[in-house]
Amino acid sequence: MKLHSNTGSASRELIEVARWLYDIVPPEYRPELCDRVPACRVIDTARQLRTPISPAHLVARLDCSRSTAFRLVAILEELGESVRRHAPAARRGISP
Repeated sequence: MKLHSNTGSASRELIEVARWLYDIVPPEYRPELCDRVPACRVIDTARQLRTPISPAHLVARLDCSRSTAFRLVAILEELGESVRRHAPAARRGISP
């Protein structure tokens, strides 16, 4: 299942519900939940990473577009998750 920004499936309300659902499901059932509900996969990805989640993480793990990934990162940031919007300056080829 793929997340599409043009269908509104990456809305703040959906992510809030996914976060609530992810939190109430016992840990042993979360992999199955994440397989069935892409929005829960977003929450799982955000919580499993040891670094703040970035749009690149979401594109790679969720098979979504860059615009959807940036939208999801903005929603996650509003909801208090740890995010990184852009790559560090050194990785973009900009010297400090």
